[in-house]
Amino acid sequence: MVNGLRRLAVMYDPLPLVAASPDPDDDCLLALAGVSAADYLVTGDKGGLLVLARYGRTMIVTARQLVELLQQRLVGSRTARLPKGTQ
Repeated sequence: MVNGLRRLAVMYDPLPLVAASPDPDDDCLLALAGVSAADYLVTGDKGGLLVLARYGRTMIVTARQLVELLQQRLVGSRTARLPKGTQ
């Protein structure tokens, strides 16, 4: 399984130095989100990353928030494809 993940992974090395998180141990996650142009960074770290809410273009969210955002997108894309008068 690990080898399968390695084939799919994109490696970013070295990461840029970042000093933006309340917890310096989390700065590497922000650096990775930045260089990979991540849409979302999912965490349960209420006292750390979540207080930032955003880093560059990356939204920092909980797993629950991500599910809600993706559901909204799915509903929005379905509604956009419905013929006029059926929305």
